[in-house]
Amino acid sequence: MRVALAITVRSTLPLALLAAMPSAGCSEPNPNFSVAMWFDGVEESRPTEQGLHPGPNSSAPGEWSTTTSMANNGDTAWHFGDGTTYPRLSNASLLTPEFDAGSTSFLRFSYYSDIQPLSDSTATDGLVVEAQVEGGEWTSLEPHGGFTHTLDQVVLGSQLSLGEGVLSGNDRQWHDDYVELGDTEPRDQVRFRFRFGCDIDESNNIGSGFFIDDVEFLVIE
Repeated sequence: MRVALAITVRSTLPLALLAAMPSAGCSEPNPNFSVAMWFDGVEESRPTEQGLHPGPNSSAPGEWSTTTSMANNGDTAWHFGDGTTYPRLSNASLLTPEFDAGSTSFLRFSYYSDIQPLSDSTATDGLVVEAQVEGGEWTSLEPHGGFTHTLDQVVLGSQLSLGEGVLSGNDRQWHDDYVELGDTEPRDQVRFRFRFGCDIDESNNIGSGFFIDDVEFLVIE
């Protein structure tokens, strides 16, 4: 059964004109998007199935929650952590609704990371962005800006894979990025999730955590 989102927004403007207009969410990356289908700025309350929401298998403690302590736009963002630390062995997902795919689909988002890394290029904890097509396996997607770190070989007990690329680090700046999902048929049911994973060692779990804001789903039809 396909679910239509009541909050879907379609543009009827020509692509060239649409590409020149500022987005309601993050700054406009390439490629030029033809249709903006959904946007969640985390400012308005929505029914669970229509907005971002924590996944049912998220670890507790350590689930995602909304916060007014840090936001890219407006007053509110999604946050993983308690402001000073975060629990070990967490596997916490933040889910989008299901969408009708285009010939190519994109998820655009802003993120802020205050996660203590091991080095400039390695970490034991971090976030991945994953996609699911027609209820199949979840697949990790590399952000357009690239992964900031890889999970080091000392990782133990994490639900993320050793050597996997992640978003992590403590530069404490907001970044705009997006992931691209190809190899789908138009109107395939697709869903995305932000998944944060930690290993067993909590001695390194220092920082205000991870923040997500201004999430937008766009397609090329």
